[in-house]
Amino acid sequence: MVEQAGRRAQLRDKLLLGALYTSFFCLVFVFAVYWTFPYERLRDYVAEKLTAQTPTGNRSVELGELTPVGFGGVRVRDLSIVQTSSAPDSSPSELHVSEVNASVSVLQLLLGNKKRALEARAGKGTIEGKFDQSGDTQHIEAELKAVDVGEMGLGSWVTLPLKGKATGKIDLRLPTDPTKATGSIKLEIKGLKVGDGKAKVKPPGMPAGLTLDEVDAGKLELSVEVRDGVATLTRFSTDGKDLKLTGTGNVRLADPLKRSRPDLNLDLTFSEAYKNKSDRTKAMFELLGLRPEWQRATTPDGTMHVHVGGTFLAIRGGPGR
Repeated sequence: MVEQAGRRAQLRDKLLLGALYTSFFCLVFVFAVYWTFPYERLRDYVAEKLTAQTPTGNRSVELGELTPVGFGGVRVRDLSIVQTSSAPDSSPSELHVSEVNASVSVLQLLLGNKKRALEARAGKGTIEGKFDQSGDTQHIEAELKAVDVGEMGLGSWVTLPLKGKATGKIDLRLPTDPTKATGSIKLEIKGLKVGDGKAKVKPPGMPAGLTLDEVDAGKLELSVEVRDGVATLTRFSTDGKDLKLTGTGNVRLADPLKRSRPDLNLDLTFSEAYKNKSDRTKAMFELLGLRPEWQRATTPDGTMHVHVGGTFLAIRGGPGR
């Protein structure tokens, strides 16, 4: 009996020692792969896969650096996305983020769900987001804190330079069928500035465009409710010393998103001080005042009605109601 007990003890010790050696080997192997993985090649592969050419335009993606963070996570620095359109006279749209940290839930992947978390920096602001894909539905949640919209280059998406700090929340559920999309967006941009004295706006009938001096639009408040694939503006206003703006309307979402159709009515009231800010602003408002369509779209108090239509691929703005 004593001899059998001794053999069992020896066998147990050998199994334990074997398990320890195996665990140590696995741990060393994991760390070796982790630290020697060719992340530069992965960076180039990701950029290549995200870059796309289509009949309607091209998307170019550049990543400055890609490094590991923990297990299942990566850090990307200097992420730039440039979108060009095949539409005539269109300008490229560029999005820039100084740093992005992304992680993947391995357990959710094993269960068939795609769940990711990310944190991005733009200037001194941050964006914390979650992406969860289950079946044919994508759930996107994001919280913005003092995000520098100028640093991100968001102005290029509306063809005008923008400055300001954005704070707010986004909560969207996007099924494969865009007519079933739901959610909400609430944003506030403090210190919003529009234009830089170099970029041009192109009112209807003025293909050469007009240079826009910087406009102090103050604080922008934006609230959007999404139901059955229609994003409705519930609040859209600014309170700046140069510009007071209010807006109503909706956007009908489509697949792909760039084919979504805005139907927005904006009321813009520029201050007399801004209209006389420079010879350029004086000339701009004099030219607009000479055009019959803008005369009809301007109220006696100077408020200009503007309608925004078309698609995200080719937005059209002009005199409104």
